[in-house]
Amino acid sequence: LLANIGAATGSVSDTAYGTVFRFNGGTMDVIGADDASATVFDNASSGRVFLIRAAELGTAGTINKLACRLVQTTSTADAHTNFSVILANTTATILVADDAVNMAGGTTVYNGTFNVPAGLVQGDWIEIPFTTPFSYNGTDNLAIQTMTNGGLTSQACSIMGPDASWLLNRYKSFGAGSAVDYRLNTRLWLNK
Repeated sequence: LLANIGAATGSVSDTAYGTVFRFNGGTMDVIGADDASATVFDNASSGRVFLIRAAELGTAGTINKLACRLVQTTSTADAHTNFSVILANTTATILVADDAVNMAGGTTVYNGTFNVPAGLVQGDWIEIPFTTPFSYNGTDNLAIQTMTNGGLTSQACSIMGPDASWLLNRYKSFGAGSAVDYRLNTRLWLNK
């Protein structure tokens, strides 16, 4: 229902608003349709860069864990050696081809072997606890880079597809050309 402030009546509309509610102690979830997948846990050396907008996050604080949603029907136990996650506050509204620009001033929040647990089912969260907390300033956008040195299997995380113009250039493969119009479905644990 759409109406002017103070109006007694309004009109029904198919317009949707990206309202974000944050509750004390809750996670910051940025979730859309699962239109495609990003192979965050790859069986070959690879990396991904994602951009989450400040309006989707809602508040400043210390982020100490990140999760993404499993695409496969079930997960396979797998150790990904030299897996890393870097986060950066950024004023950029889109990702560019230069990964150093996208991740300028970034902080390595996880670096080591990451074990994807067996038995997760499609849509479950793969949680990555940070070894170094990240200070999110609450006003800039958030750039996320994941890198893997390979594992036994590829296990992908869901991303929201390109049917919305506000997804413009928010996902790219590390070291591989231009960004494309997808966004990582993610969950972040934040302490104020």
